Amino acid sequence: MLNLIWENLRLALSAIWNSRLRSFLTMLGIVIGVFSVVTLVSIGTGVQKEFESSISDFGANIAAVISGDLGGEEGGGAITSFASLSSLSLEDVASIRTIDGASVVAPMMIVPGAVSINEDTPFQPLIMATTSDIDTLLEFNFVNGRGFSSSEMTDSARVAIVGSDFADMYFPDGALGQDFMLLDEKFTIVGTYASSSELFSGESNGVLGKVPNFNESILIPVSTAEDVLDTLNIFRIVARFDKTEQVQPGVDAIQEKLLANHKGVKDFSVLTADDILDLFDQFFGILTGAVAGIAAISLIVGGIGIMNIMLVSVTERTKEIGLRKAIGASGANILLQFLIESVILSIVGALIGIGLSIIAGIFIQAKLGLSTFLDIRIAFIGIAFSVLIGVIFGVAPAIRAARLNPIDALRYE
Repeated sequence: MLNLIWENLRLALSAIWNSRLRSFLTMLGIVIGVFSVVTLVSIGTGVQKEFESSISDFGANIAAVISGDLGGEEGGGAITSFASLSSLSLEDVASIRTIDGASVVAPMMIVPGAVSINEDTPFQPLIMATTSDIDTLLEFNFVNGRGFSSSEMTDSARVAIVGSDFADMYFPDGALGQDFMLLDEKFTIVGTYASSSELFSGESNGVLGKVPNFNESILIPVSTAEDVLDTLNIFRIVARFDKTEQVQPGVDAIQEKLLANHKGVKDFSVLTADDILDLFDQFFGILTGAVAGIAAISLIVGGIGIMNIMLVSVTERTKEIGLRKAIGASGANILLQFLIESVILSIVGALIGIGLSIIAGIFIQAKLGLSTFLDIRIAFIGIAFSVLIGVIFGVAPAIRAARLNPIDALRYE
């Protein structure tokens, strides 16, 4: 049996090699299908792993409160969170601070407006209003100066701390004590910081785009923002717990306290690192399914191409088939020969597709900055599915070849 398989394998390889160009064109559909699915899944997996690493580095002991009920029955929470005024307040911040284990709690508010330095052309960096806890929460290291003092928070002082990159760009001689204009108010810089968290370094790229670089940002007291804008629109409240095991009880306590503050209306959501990762996994699950569907179509088209070319090959090699049958080859031997040929075309096509995907991954990482990760399981699945396509679409030509009458085949012109 092994000798029979080896002989048919040798004959199949010889036939493929003798028609190299046609064989390559035959397997092109398989190449494109496998290349597409492996490349796109590699990009998705790479971005996913980078995101998971960033979230894990930021801390599994973090919980974030956002406006809008993401788990709402009508699914409008995400829209509410971005399209309307936030339901979160400083009262909610104070309530969360009373929860056991919540060692650091800070609100975050985007401040609209342009910055002007020395009456130069105004520009719009990321400006956030927060509290003095932000430096601990986001792992800020002060390069110069300090954070907000208690009196500055209480008195709504016009002070700011700026990222080290911002300071280097706009105050090369030193930012400490310098002034800038924001919302027709003069702010004085009391500190410059550098965030050590990769999540806020501005270097992570992916399907979600470039994340904000806090080192290029301006932070002002939330009380000052409320005083200047005459309103408060907190879009996040972030809490860091002392221990990871305190997070889930803390989330339950946050839910309870905020429901009481909001008179029983759940117009907010509490997310942990695990929740964020689950949402990201769901997104990539949908994306992977869509990619797999597209690739399946490509592979089926490739399979049809294999079947058509194999049928042509059977016609061209009719005399060869007749001669083999005349000297004792059975129909099963002929069927096995053509089936093996079809499977080899599929396997080689899959291997070429994977090889091109590896090259594409290297190029994408080098030129586009996107992380890629080739999951060996996806590669094996691609090969296995290609073999299945080869078998399915190779059966008809193989059966046709096996059923040829040897006398008629020898007479064929």
